[in-house]
Amino acid sequence: MKDIELIITDNSPKSIKTTNQIFDNTPIIELDLHTDINYDRKLNMFFNTLKGRKECMIAYVGHSKFINTVKCADLYYKPFKTHVKRAHPYLVELTFNRNFCDN
Repeated sequence: MKDIELIITDNSPKSIKTTNQIFDNTPIIELDLHTDINYDRKLNMFFNTLKGRKECMIAYVGHSKFINTVKCADLYYKPFKTHVKRAHPYLVELTFNRNFCDN
C-alpha cells in the first residue's frame, strides 16, 4: 500500500468512507460509477481516467460488481469461474501503452 500513488474511487458515500479509512495522504479521484449508466460507459470513463494519468500504482475502491466488470474486460478471463469477494484486495495489471509507465 505504501507504493500507491493515486486512488480512484466511486463517489458513493460507502466507497469514499472506505477509501478515507484505508489510505492516508494519497491523492483521490472520485468517479460517478455507481449511477445507472450502462457498464460500457462506466468502463470507458474508468479506462480513460487511467490512461490520462502519469501514476502507475493506482488503487480502485468501489463496488465489487464493477470490479468484476473490469476483470471481465480481459478477453482471456473466464468470468463465470470466479467473482470478486466483497472487501477483498485484488492486484490487476492493466497495460495500455508502453509510453505510460516505465515500471
